[in-house]
Amino acid sequence: MRKAAWAALGLAVLGLATLTAPATAQRSAMSSTTASCPAVPPPPHLPNGAVADAREMRAGDAAYQSWVSTAQPGLSCRRDAAQSLEAAARAAREDYNSAAGVVNTTTDAWRTQTTTFGARAHHNATPAPHRRGH
Repeated sequence: MRKAAWAALGLAVLGLATLTAPATAQRSAMSSTTASCPAVPPPPHLPNGAVADAREMRAGDAAYQSWVSTAQPGLSCRRDAAQSLEAAARAAREDYNSAAGVVNTTTDAWRTQTTTFGARAHHNATPAPHRRGH
């Protein structure tokens, strides 16, 4: 029965190593990263090309050009923030994969040792307590 307990502990450790941040935390990180970005203003009212005359279309083009030049800095800032977060996410994923590899390797090694001990002891996979000075 103790063998099962050790195996369950190993699986619990593996389970803890695979936790990820909830989507809300990811959205929060993105919004805090873009908080310093200029606002993207609401789009202008654009004329209906099916019924507008040339003067209305020129006015619409002027409104659009003004709006897009005002929106561009905020859009660029958000693109840069997204690229920075993507780079940070790649680095975090590599760090996670490295740490998970250590946990998995150590868990496999521990399973091997408890199995070996259990086979040798024929009844108990719990290691003997460590005695100081021996």
